[in-house]
Amino acid sequence: MTRRRTLLLALALSALGAACTQAPPRPTFPDISFAHQPPFRFTVANIEVVNEAAKAEAVFPVAPIDAAQRWARDRLQAGGGDGSLRFVIREASAKETELAKKTEALRDRMTAQPIERYDAAIDVAVVYRDPSGFSTTAQARSAAYRTGHEDDSINEREKKRYELVRDVMRELDAFLDAEIKRHLSQHLK
Repeated sequence: MTRRRTLLLALALSALGAACTQAPPRPTFPDISFAHQPPFRFTVANIEVVNEAAKAEAVFPVAPIDAAQRWARDRLQAGGGDGSLRFVIREASAKETELAKKTEALRDRMTAQPIERYDAAIDVAVVYRDPSGFSTTAQARSAAYRTGHEDDSINEREKKRYELVRDVMRELDAFLDAEIKRHLSQHLK
């Protein structure tokens, strides 16, 4: 009986210890989508997505390159015609930089200090080319940053990275919407 109690106690303690050391589940985030926005139907037979961007330095929950490619799938449509359309991703960067520690002053020890900076930038061009080779371009760029603080959990840092890319894409969407209407409206159906 004593041996059985000891075994049960050991199992309970090891289960309790394992429960205390498990990392919280990694958060899941919704896709960054623009399917709810009206698409741009161009007088083209096909749309080519071209990636000229360098590989991102940091891993974010949604990579800027993936978000930019998703934007093209959601917002650009071929409506038939003789022209061609290229969606060129010139930059889709994500960077994480460790920040220098503040001084050891009392006020610095009393507040959570920023320890990381997250940067994201996306730069794209929508290039319409007519059958004679003449091209018209709409382009947009959006960039922003956030900081991670020393008291942020891993999940909070992931959320900041996700929200950064989401917000950069929302701004890029607004810029592209205006630029396409300004420069490429004659090629829309």
